[in-house]
Amino acid sequence: MSKPIITQEQADAIEQLRRHWSDDEIIARSVKGRVFGQPYNDCYKHLEKNSLFNLTRALERGYEVEPEFKVNQWVTHESGTVSKITSIDDRGIITTDHILNRRDQYGKYVYMNTVAMYFRHATPEEIAKEKERRFWAKYDRDVWELFEGDILKRLTDNEFVYVVEVGDGITVINIINDYTFEEYTKNELREEFSVFYLSEDRKDV
Repeated sequence: MSKPIITQEQADAIEQLRRHWSDDEIIARSVKGRVFGQPYNDCYKHLEKNSLFNLTRALERGYEVEPEFKVNQWVTHESGTVSKITSIDDRGIITTDHILNRRDQYGKYVYMNTVAMYFRHATPEEIAKEKERRFWAKYDRDVWELFEGDILKRLTDNEFVYVVEVGDGITVINIINDYTFEEYTKNELREEFSVFYLSEDRKDV
């Protein structure tokens, strides 16, 4: 059976109460506080933000702590979408910078927003991949989609190469030293070079 998910605040309250009372006593005091509208202390105030049913399950089965999220953190939605948190409201609804494929009644873009349970913290690999995707998307390109006129920098020796032809292979010319032509696959370029600038950035054409 799955364990209930509670907040870090509620988990801290449970562990603090367990220093003084048994689980049965914690439940009994929680019931009494809810009935009379007078929690015993601040710990019970935190627990009353959750249902009595969930509290009982948490004490009996154990629990999992809901991840804490903050604005500007990268998160992964259960759909696999990686995005950055832009706001969290008082209800715990998280809004990210991922634009959904629809607009609201006023014609404005709709951004991903839902409760925290559908998110997790993104891994470093996921963040790096999404940042790379966004870089190329700014130029309306797929990742490492190159065109004639792009300039790359070799990672090993900082030599610059100019893309002269794109086909099954990608032909570049060394524009610093010997002006020799070389051919690479897209994956080879991705591993051995970084982008110095793309043709859209050039000011001399």
